Amino acid sequence: MNIPHGWRYVSVDESSKYLNDGDWIEAEHLSTSGIRLIQTGNIGIGNFKDGNKKYISEVTFKQLNCKEIFKNDILICRLAEPIARSCKLPFDDKSITSVDVSIFRPKDTFSSDYILYAINQQSFLNNANSLSGGSTRQRISRSKLKTLKFLIPNSKKEQEKIAEILSEVDSAIEHAQALHVKHQKIKTALMQDLLTHGIDLNGKIRNPKTHAYKPSPLGDIPAEWDVKEIGKIYKELRTGSTPSRAIPDYFKGDILWVTSGELKYKPIYDTIEKITKEAVRATNLKIYPSGTFFIAITGLEAEGTRGSCAIIAKEATTNQSCMAFEKNDQIDTHFLFQYYKLHGKYISLLYSQGSKQQSLNNKIVSKILIHLPPKEEQQKIAQILSSHDEKIEKVKTKLEKLKQLKTALMQDLLSGTKRVNHLLGEEQ
Repeated sequence: MNIPHGWRYVSVDESSKYLNDGDWIEAEHLSTSGIRLIQTGNIGIGNFKDGNKKYISEVTFKQLNCKEIFKNDILICRLAEPIARSCKLPFDDKSITSVDVSIFRPKDTFSSDYILYAINQQSFLNNANSLSGGSTRQRISRSKLKTLKFLIPNSKKEQEKIAEILSEVDSAIEHAQALHVKHQKIKTALMQDLLTHGIDLNGKIRNPKTHAYKPSPLGDIPAEWDVKEIGKIYKELRTGSTPSRAIPDYFKGDILWVTSGELKYKPIYDTIEKITKEAVRATNLKIYPSGTFFIAITGLEAEGTRGSCAIIAKEATTNQSCMAFEKNDQIDTHFLFQYYKLHGKYISLLYSQGSKQQSLNNKIVSKILIHLPPKEEQQKIAQILSSHDEKIEKVKTKLEKLKQLKTALMQDLLSGTKRVNHLLGEEQ
């Protein structure tokens, strides 16, 4: 690519006033408190992960002649994954780092904030990966790390302005992430309360101390509730199947064909594969109306599949990995969706059969017991929880857009494709 006017490539070595590896710390050196040991797992792509805290004592620090690291030091992880990801140390607590982490202090003529963004670009990480080696664990040596180059404007003010813009987007992303976590916690607590205690006639969550409860096979439940086997609610439980792959034209239609991998706890508007009417007839499949609830019934040994469910937002059929629950007079579909979101993983673990490949079938599912509040109360519970799902989805959408914005800005600003000179009062 063409180098913008006033920019140049510099290596990690050329831009550093200090570059060294951390210290070799064995398990026997660790203590319960003292000097913080920053490990490879603490280093994210541009962010510090403050978990799995480990320490060494002051005595060990002196005995091993450890290197102290300081707030705002750039820490580059030489191990996967990805190799050469980096972050800044965010606190003043006395700390050291492990031998597979390089301590990078840029020269004063460079903006360390800009450099952190530059060396966390995918292109830089890809170059680091290409220089890595190792028989058991891939890593890049410090000697090779030093040679890696990144593009940078000559003007430190321009570096700082670019870093400032990207930092503002990072702040917005952090805010959206915090909001997403907050809404998730609220929703989880509400699910637990509403699907255990429900709502009284005044629209309040029932309190076991002031409301009547009765014993049931699933424990004490509100007096107004019931517990039923799914087979007593649904007269028919059906699964799907896979049309013959020997006839490729079967998969060139426009009928949605749902698989368990598409049950992502949100409405399904489209599917990866679609089939023809001929495939439906030949395979004796049923096309389900919009609003039908699906659960995964095979591959339940996998954490990502176990308990997964969704409601189809368009007509669709399915394969043998899903079971369909059509609209029913006794139970509100959206209530069942929220109920299974809360209890699905537990139900799958409790009822599934098979040693290696765990699954459910019609006979097993028909015997599963579930809570059954009055229909009107089910609908109120579902409405409350669905409104929180909408809030979560809005925040999630905003978060994804911010991440896309950051990616685009990094590509433009860190390559000099878009300049910030006009913000500095300088000529391009």
